Amino acid sequence: MSYVSRRTFTASLFSTLVPAFKVSAQTGAAYPDRPIKLVVPFPPGGGSDFLARLLAQKMTDTLRQSIIVDNKPGAASTIGTDAVAKAAPDGYTLLLVVRDMGINPSTHASLPFDTLKSFAWIGMAAVGHYVLVVNPSVPANSVAELAALAKAKPGSMSYGSLGIGSLGHINVEAMKQRLGIDLLHVPYRGAGPALNATVSGEVAVTLAAITGALGFIRDGRLRALAVGSETRISQLPDVPTIGEAGGGADTLLPTFWGFAAPAGTPQPFIERINAELKRALALPDVEEKLTQNGLVAAYSTPGALGTAMANDIAHFSKLVKSIGITPQ
Repeated sequence: MSYVSRRTFTASLFSTLVPAFKVSAQTGAAYPDRPIKLVVPFPPGGGSDFLARLLAQKMTDTLRQSIIVDNKPGAASTIGTDAVAKAAPDGYTLLLVVRDMGINPSTHASLPFDTLKSFAWIGMAAVGHYVLVVNPSVPANSVAELAALAKAKPGSMSYGSLGIGSLGHINVEAMKQRLGIDLLHVPYRGAGPALNATVSGEVAVTLAAITGALGFIRDGRLRALAVGSETRISQLPDVPTIGEAGGGADTLLPTFWGFAAPAGTPQPFIERINAELKRALALPDVEEKLTQNGLVAAYSTPGALGTAMANDIAHFSKLVKSIGITPQ
């Protein structure tokens, strides 16, 4: 993974864009010559949706064709992901990749696509850290106090996640294992619904992307107990890391996002979208909005994203087995 450097951006962008303006042998038209659909495998309202819409807007400006965000939530992101895997490899259907894709091969007995072979990787876009939050009615101001409550009444306290097998689910289960506590898992169809359920008190706890939770924390509708980061983050400087809080430094792993297309998408099209992604992430206002929402620009080449996904599949296979989650 390599972060965008403004110093080298201008020179590298020119060389990246040169092959991207090749004429399509299939259509005889310069790519793109019509709107592009960007599938987000989660519902509106969460960090994935925010990032997709921000980048779609900025990339539209120079592509001179609209990038239309299409939310297709469900089944721990596999419904939307499958839709892209089966789409025509013509450059007009893209996928917002989420780190959950590296978990799904271990939590699903079977998938309707091959995570590594069904996609053409475009590049990494951003990294986001999680924050462990509770409804203010929960009498816990720290991870230690939350653990004490859970141990006093095992299974009586619930936590919401954006779906079975999601990174949020796996992270909390890893934290539960480390702390020796029992929390009741309540899956939702996305980060937004899980977050709203915690705000309303329907569930007591959730692990949320900072993007979606920050506003609720600041206005007092959620209480932050820990962040899943190696160091404290600037948006929540008074909130300890999960390692400092005693929950295990490796239990709340960060998420990442990237772009992919159906396997077989022409390489010049991949290069064009990669170049536009790189350009968008280097814009000062994009950097500012990402920072405000707890995200970090993390541009990468197509190959780097493919390597990250392959490494995650191996890592989460071991983690899922150690936690004891049965593939379904």
